[in-house]
Amino acid sequence: MPARMTSWGATLLWMLPLGIILISAGFYGADAPLASLLLSAGLIVPTTVIVITGRQPPSLLTWFAAGVLAAFCGYGFWRGWIISGAHEYAVLIAAAAVFYFAKAGAQSSKRADQMWLFTLFAGGVLVAAGFLDFMSDPSTNFGRERPYHQDRLSAPFLSANTAATFCSLVLLQSLGQLMRHSRRIDDSDGRWVELLISKVSLPIITLLLAVSALFLTASRAGVVAAMIAAILLIGWEMSARLKRREASGSTLMALAWLFIFSAVLAAAYFLSGEMFWERMTIADADVTRQSSLSSYFDAIWYQPLFGHGLGGFQFVNDFVAGNGDADLLQGQGAAHNVYLQWMIQAGLVGATAMFGAMLVIVFRLLRGLRRRQRQRSMIRTAIVIVVFVGLHGLVDYGLEIPFISWWLAWLLGISVGTASRTGRS
Repeated sequence: MPARMTSWGATLLWMLPLGIILISAGFYGADAPLASLLLSAGLIVPTTVIVITGRQPPSLLTWFAAGVLAAFCGYGFWRGWIISGAHEYAVLIAAAAVFYFAKAGAQSSKRADQMWLFTLFAGGVLVAAGFLDFMSDPSTNFGRERPYHQDRLSAPFLSANTAATFCSLVLLQSLGQLMRHSRRIDDSDGRWVELLISKVSLPIITLLLAVSALFLTASRAGVVAAMIAAILLIGWEMSARLKRREASGSTLMALAWLFIFSAVLAAAYFLSGEMFWERMTIADADVTRQSSLSSYFDAIWYQPLFGHGLGGFQFVNDFVAGNGDADLLQGQGAAHNVYLQWMIQAGLVGATAMFGAMLVIVFRLLRGLRRRQRQRSMIRTAIVIVVFVGLHGLVDYGLEIPFISWWLAWLLGISVGTASRTGRS
């Protein structure tokens, strides 16, 4: 069997969690207790197998993180919160498992590239399916009537804002891949046409689809946060090349990609930006989000240290809905702010642990930028993705959807695995 086929075959085995995550897209992102429980189990089992059979035992930091997670879940069990929040605890454990699995798979430089590329392809296919479904019938979601966000692209999720989160993740990964290959094309010694077709065609297609679909979601915060993150990524890539004093042609190529992205953005806006602009014009008049966030901020102080447990948001929501905002709040399934959501459910202790974990991930990515000689664009893309998720999380709840949290954990796992290696290994 050719070595290349063997390599891709091994990579496909490492892609098992991604396949399960993609299955969750058929269940509106596993946004239901039974679906999230079953799919979480499917994600936890493969990671358990590689921990038991792996050549390298988990590091002390991994064991410490696992201990903190076990303590968090154990406290929820002791308080009786598991009864109503078992699916959310399972999703959290599964996200940690996905991260560890992806990190272990990315210990090979070549396999990390393959996993990253396959993830981009899978994301592009999913965005394309949602885009085509919306263009064929905007009033339905794959043939089913939508309960809300009618006439806004939301497939394969129920919420158009969640779809905007996912489209933005694909957009940023596509853009990072384009920037990554710009230097290779510049240094291709006349083979730039071949490299353009083999390396750049996929990210260009996924970028076009993601930008168009993002505007069709009409998510104001999603579009703004994605554009801020995209500009940051392009600027960071160009700055990094100038600091390394690369040939001027590389910088010109980076400027060319900036122009291409601007053209793609403009084309997508003229094709599908009308609804987005209409929602932007009423942003000042829309005070419902501010009103609900104010109520949820006050709800933090009922249980500030340990919160009400995962799955406890609905109980808190019903409790605070009697202050004149009952009609507004009782229709909400999330706080539309992941920071408030975590403070309400996990309290200061749980939220600090989660934010601490994200800081450790970002620190390891930044350290990898200094240690690695290649694949730096992948690491920079992952850091910018964290920035985007942090920005969008201020006004939306995409991370509360299992699919989104698992997809993010998968991308960060690949990136941290890449950043943890030294040299060109």
